Parts: sequence; structure tokens; C-alpha cells
Amino acid sequence: MEKSIERWAGPQKMAALRKYADFFIAASSPVADNLRTRHGISDKRIRVVDSFIRSTGSGELSESEKSACKAALGFNSEAKIVLGCGTTDSRKGPDLFVQVAQAFNQSSHYPVQFVWVGGHAGEDIVKKVESLPNKRPAQTNLTFTGAVSNPLPFMLAADVFLLTSREDPFPLVCLESADCGVPIICFAEAGGMPEFVGSTCGAVVPYLDVDAMTNQLSSFIQNEKKSRELGAQARQKVRSEFDVSIKGNDIYEILLSMHESSNGHQPLSIPYPG
Repeated sequence: MEKSIERWAGPQKMAALRKYADFFIAASSPVADNLRTRHGISDKRIRVVDSFIRSTGSGELSESEKSACKAALGFNSEAKIVLGCGTTDSRKGPDLFVQVAQAFNQSSHYPVQFVWVGGHAGEDIVKKVESLPNKRPAQTNLTFTGAVSNPLPFMLAADVFLLTSREDPFPLVCLESADCGVPIICFAEAGGMPEFVGSTCGAVVPYLDVDAMTNQLSSFIQNEKKSRELGAQARQKVRSEFDVSIKGNDIYEILLSMHESSNGHQPLSIPYPG
């Protein structure tokens, strides 16, 4: 979406894409909407293929297996793990993650560890956390790991994923967490993830409403059975609708259609590495 385009592309590259690109594949409906409204890309040049992953194929973990995953990472095996993941710039909302931790700690006595996985990329808003009011209540159970080579162990250990992004097209970390059976709480109107989450894979709360996110998190922590059900539904949805075997074929069909429209019905050959 626009903040990402400003950061990673910029006006000159976008101008070149508008001029020379025949077709845009948008990673979510909000991305497509942004291309239309902000950049004047016509509908006929855009197709939406939501972001996707390659499923791990892992099954549901038992309570003892989940506890072992937590202990292996150095966390209290009896605590619930609330996971955030991404670069620590303002777009991803690590400051909002801290605010949720603060609010949760002030209203609940459940043993919960808040864990943010990911390093900075340019702007590092975590350095500004020191200036947040009343940050102390979150200190003892709040961890920023920095960049890690493999976030999967954290996803397997997690009980709830918090997407605190102010803007995010269709974040893969949510799909990867869902693939591990973790329910998601996200903000409405922040990108494509609310469409995935709905009411069956977690919960969607009003945009940037920290209190609403905290209340929903408390509900999930208190109702483990419901949380596990939502996580199982999230896993099934990823594997049935958002795996590379499905979305990759959607992209192939788009490429095939483009090829046939410009080259008659000549066969389309796409080299496969390996």
C-alpha cells in the first residue's frame, strides 16, 4: 500500500511502472484499491492474487508439545505467548504492541509473555519505546528478539498473534502463524488481513484501538478452547486457500491468459529452476 510504495519504490519507479508495465498483480484488494485511487492504474491492468505461503504441514501441537516449544526458547512453559513479528518501524506498530502489553498487564494477572520477533529496517521505533508513558508494567514480560534466522519456532510456541500494523498489504507472518494454528487479532482498515481473519480465524478490532485489541486478547487468553478452535480454522484456511499450490496456479492462469491474448494460442513455456 502507499507507505510501502513510498518506502520501497518511490515516485520515479512508480511513474516508470505506470508507463511501461502491462499488468499489475496486487497482493490484496486494498493494494489494488490503492493502485487505482492513488496511481491511476485502470481496472483492466490489475488482478488480485492474495499473498501466499508454502505450508509447513505441521499438525496441531499437544499442550505438552507447546510447553516444550516455549521452554526451548527460554520462556516460561506455563505462560501464554503473544507474538508480534516484523521490522520495528512505525508502519508495523511495535509501539502499539507495547501499549497492548501495558494495558493487558494492568488489567489481567494471567501469565503472559509478549514477544516481538524482527529487527529494524531504517527507522527503529523500538528506540522510542523508552519515551512511552508508563512503560514499566510491560518490561518484565516483554521481549524484542531482534532479527532471527528462522521465526518458525516462535510461531509454534505462540498462543495468539497480534498484528499491530498501521498499514500492511497482506502480511505473510500472519499466514505463517495461522499455518501453525495460531489465531490472529488485527486492526480493521489496515490492509488485507481483516478479510482473511474475519470471525473464523481470530478477531478484527477497530483501527488502532488499543483498548479493543487488549480486550479481545484477554478474551482469547481466558477462553483457551475457543482460541484453539480459531487457530485450527486459520490453519485449515491457509492450507486450503492460501498455499503456493493454489495461488501459484492463479498467477499461472493470469500469465497464460496474457500470453494467449498477445500471441494467439501458442504454448506458454515457463522454465522451472532445479
